[in-house]
This record gives sequence, C-alpha cells and structure tokens, in this order.
Amino acid sequence: MAAVWPMRVFSDGCFDGLVQDEKGFFDLPKGYSYEVLIESGRAMADGQEFPHRPDLNVYIPLVGDRAFLLTSHELALDQNPEWGAGSITRHYLVNGKIQDSRMIASHMRNNCSGSLTPWGTILTNEEMAREPAQFYPEEGFIWEVDPITGSKTKLPALGRFSHESSLVASDGKVYLTEDRSGGGLIYRFIPHIAGNLSKGRLEAFNRSGNSWVLVENTTEPRREMAALGATLFNRPEGLTFDAAQKYFYFSETGEHSEMKGDPFGRIYRVDLKNFSSKVIWEGRGEEMSNPDNLLMDHQGRLWVAEDQFDTNLAQFGPNEIWMMNKSGAACAFARLRDDACEPTGLLLTPHEKEMFVNFQCDRQADKIIRISGF
Repeated sequence: MAAVWPMRVFSDGCFDGLVQDEKGFFDLPKGYSYEVLIESGRAMADGQEFPHRPDLNVYIPLVGDRAFLLTSHELALDQNPEWGAGSITRHYLVNGKIQDSRMIASHMRNNCSGSLTPWGTILTNEEMAREPAQFYPEEGFIWEVDPITGSKTKLPALGRFSHESSLVASDGKVYLTEDRSGGGLIYRFIPHIAGNLSKGRLEAFNRSGNSWVLVENTTEPRREMAALGATLFNRPEGLTFDAAQKYFYFSETGEHSEMKGDPFGRIYRVDLKNFSSKVIWEGRGEEMSNPDNLLMDHQGRLWVAEDQFDTNLAQFGPNEIWMMNKSGAACAFARLRDDACEPTGLLLTPHEKEMFVNFQCDRQADKIIRISGF
C-alpha cells in the first residue's frame, strides 16, 4: 500500500494549504492547476521520442501568445546511446500548449541546468564529469547553444568540472556552481569581451574572505582551489539573482547521509557589491530539505525545488516546491505524490502568470507540466 503523506496547511499569508490532486500526482494550493505538456517516450515532430531526464527549461517569447520552451536532458551517450545523449529539445508553444517539439542539439553529456544569456543563446551544463580528467577529457564542460539553429560551441574557458548552474549577470560576468559530493565550489567567469565566453578569467569564491581566487588550472580546479582558500560547499546546485541584481543566491543541497553531518542543506545570499554572504534558509527535514533549483520572481519571492535523499524521502515524504516570501515566511507551494520523482527546470514566464516544471521519475514517465493560477 502506498504511503499517505499528511497535507500541509499554513496560515502565514502565503497559501492556504495544498489541495490533494485527484490525478494522484501533484498537489497545489486552491486556485492553481497544472497540465502535462509532454512525457518521455512521446513522439516529437521530428520523429524522435521526447528524451528522458528533462532538466533546464528556458522560455523565449515570440509574437503574441507564441513562445519557445527549450529543455535540456541529463543523459550520457555511454549510457543512453539511443537518445543522442545530453541534448536540447525545443517546443513551440501557442497559448501555453505545445504545437511542435523537436531535438535541436545532442551528443553532449549529462546536461543539467544552465540559463538563457542576455544575448539570446543558451548555456547548458555538463554535470558529473568522470574523473580523472586525463581519461575523460571531453566531459564536464558548458556548451553555448543557438536556440534557433541548434548549433553548439564548447566553452573550455568556463572550466572542466561537474557543472550544475550557470547564470550571466547584467555586467556580463557568469556565476557557476559545481555539484560535487565531498565539496564543490562557487565560480565566476569574467570574459575579456562582454558577450564572448571563449576567453576570460575564471575565479573561485572564498566565503570567509568575501573574495575570489584566480583559477589557473581550469581542467581540474577543485583541489587546487581549496588549497588556495576557495570554500568547498556540500553540493552547491541552484543559482539565481534578485530582480535588481544586488544579490545572488545559491543552494547547498547537502550530503547524502546524516553520517556526513549535513542531511538537509541550506540556501545562501551573497551581496554582489562586497561579496559578504549569509544563510537565509536552513533545511530542517519536516520543512524545506535538500534545496536544488532556485528561482527569484519580480516580487522578491524565492522559489525552491527540493531534491531529497532517500532517507529524507522515507521520513518526510516526497519532494516539494517551496516559496519564501519577502517577509521570510516559508510556504509549501506544491507537493509530488510520487516519492520517486524529482522536480527540475523551475521557470516562470516573463509576465509571471505561468510556471513550467519538469519531473524526472523512476516509476513513471518523465514530463513537463505548466502550472496556472498565478
């Protein structure tokens, strides 16, 4: 018999609690609804199947009610040759519904998160590069992809490591997270020429010194940078800016077991002027745990998608999407009913009336959904 998890009810002005989904998949507050747009294995317009493990979502408005939604797929060619490995699919939306889907770029590896650049390309990140680098020299890079043509360019200057998130600030600097069990770094890349990521300076964050340390060995930076004072975090993953870009936020997902002393993770805020930082949300098990994807909306609300470990799933129930409002109140916005699914690709449309979320699931098809009711 499937576990029955208690419903959450809040009275802090965020939401009035979650309504149990009649379809048994995804609980949302009253007034919100979701629609499944596409599932893995479904045929796309180009004759290929929509791949498994959707991760990053990027939204590009077109004319009127039309838009492109582009999705990365966290697959490895050596493990999934039939899917063309790490790839990007593009979905043509009309009034929020998919009219056409096709694969536009492939033959990368474990494409995790990334972002839309200010100049209209997509950064897609290869996560979990195998080590040592001399045996797997082609893994662990960021690629820049043209959303129209699908042409892709590898960006070695941004480092070879387990890339999770990448985000370009308005001044052209790129902020990066390294998802690595046992310690990953926060990086920034300063291009020699704004908008051109082929050459520049890669640095790693020293939290105690509110400073950045030059990365000279961009092929295997982690150990060297830790020795030079860069701070190792327990699997840094999600990354977002506030609307005014006064701060950036990143999630520290935590370690895999309580034995490692960090079972729940936390979220940091870093001042982009002086690089001082503070923890703004500590994982607590029965509340938000193991934060992964982050998203800041224009109202100053921080949205967080969980990626809980098995021990936490067993004790506290399936993954949820949380929201912290400007007053600091934490609210569960959505809850999965399947404890073998992880939400990814958290995305609000520019007018913030719709949200797109992907799901990577072990017991059912992976999918993209659209949430309405904002």
